[in-house]
Amino acid sequence: MRNFKKHRFPVFAILFFSVIGCNLFNSEGVGIGSDKAGNGQKTEQETASEENADGAGHSEEVAPEEIVADKESTPARSSGSNTTVVKFKKGSTSGSYKNSVVRAESHTYVLGAAKGQKMAVKLNALEDNAVFYIKTPSGGFLDGATKNEPTDNFSGPLPANGKYRIVVSPTRGNATYNINFNVSGTSAAPKDKDNSSTVESVGGLTTTVRFKKGATSATYKNAVIRAQQNRYILGASGGQLMSVSISSLENNAVFDVQSPGGKVLAREKRRWSGRLPADGKYRIIVSGTRGNATYTVRFGVR
Repeated sequence: MRNFKKHRFPVFAILFFSVIGCNLFNSEGVGIGSDKAGNGQKTEQETASEENADGAGHSEEVAPEEIVADKESTPARSSGSNTTVVKFKKGSTSGSYKNSVVRAESHTYVLGAAKGQKMAVKLNALEDNAVFYIKTPSGGFLDGATKNEPTDNFSGPLPANGKYRIVVSPTRGNATYNINFNVSGTSAAPKDKDNSSTVESVGGLTTTVRFKKGATSATYKNAVIRAQQNRYILGASGGQLMSVSISSLENNAVFDVQSPGGKVLAREKRRWSGRLPADGKYRIIVSGTRGNATYTVRFGVR
């Protein structure tokens, strides 16, 4: 017991310094770990943050540039065709339209004008791949702008009052175009009205021929569509001499002459004259020998 008391102080000293030494060692370990983290050993949170940042930067570098389609470069599809009524601004004699037409389809522009006025139509296509033809109020075509021979530029006088149809179609692929219309001049004033009348039917036109007062002849210009016929009705008396002649742009129009009783007096002629067998209404029937025919027919009765 005496010996324990004698050595009690050294024992406590050893225990005290042992505890302090352990605490110092642990503190140094933590410090070393912290130094290692600061010298390159990143924490999981830091690593995840840097990976996210690197990933975002990488996406910005390789993301392709977004391409927005030009709306005007792709024509809107329709049911096969569409129709626009052409209107000029007040006091103006011209107007322009921009549009696109899809391959195998067409656009129709309806333009009202008067006989004797001059119409000019100019079409400019982005790829030089659009043309048009012009239909007259009676269903024929204007010389220089027919369905068989369309064009991109037309200018000429109008043969009749009414609505003209300008039909635009592409020659290849889809066509983006600008079309300009111009109508100038005044309508031709009727001098001696001949009271002629024309009726449109499914198979063609029927026109009642009337001469101007004091005249013995009359001339008509028109067009006949392939597989159809235009009929002219001319009243005359038996014993009179009738003459009929026809000329056409492509030499592709002929006529038949029928008597009031239905007898054929002439068949597929371009020129004919003969003495009439009876009083009544004679029928001159015009048709095309190929395709559509634009023609001028002349009647004379003496």
